[in-house]
Amino acid sequence: MCALGLAGLAAPAGAAPGGPKKPAQETATLTIDAATGSGTVTASGAFTGSGTVDTLRGRLAGRTHHFVEKLTFGSDTVTVKATTRRVSRTVDSSTCAVTEKDKGGWKIVRGTGAFAHAKGAGHLVANANVTGTPDASKKGGCDFSHLTGTVTVDAHGHVKG
Repeated sequence: MCALGLAGLAAPAGAAPGGPKKPAQETATLTIDAATGSGTVTASGAFTGSGTVDTLRGRLAGRTHHFVEKLTFGSDTVTVKATTRRVSRTVDSSTCAVTEKDKGGWKIVRGTGAFAHAKGAGHLVANANVTGTPDASKKGGCDFSHLTGTVTVDAHGHVKG
C-alpha cells in the first residue's frame, strides 16, 4: 500500500512530475478505523507525504483477507489490491477483544492524476486491535460483525511512475 503526495501536491520526492522512471523503494503506514474502513496513510521513498485511505472492498476466506484500498492525496489517487494471511490471533472471550497479525502482499492496480501511470508491489504486515460485542448466542460468545478499533498496516515495496 503505497503512493503518496505531500499536502495535496502529489509529486515524487526529488523527481520531476510524473513519477520516478526506475523502481524506487517505498514505505507506507496506514491506520484504518475498523468500524468505518477509513483512515490515514503516511509514506516515504518514491513518493513522500500523507493522505487518506478508504477500504473499497474486503472479503475474508478462511484465514485469508482480500482488500481493495483507495489512497487519496489531494486530487490524486492510487488503488491497491492486497491479500493477507493471518499468522497469529488472540481472542479474549470475556471482552471480545481481538489482537491479530497478518502478513501479505499489495499491488497498485490503478491511479489518477500524478499517479496515473504508477506501478508497484510489495509486502505488508497488518496488526489489528479490535473489539466485537458480547453476544451469548454467537460462537465463542462474541459478535464480530461490527468491530471497533484500529488496524495498522506497515507496507514496503517498490514503486515506478
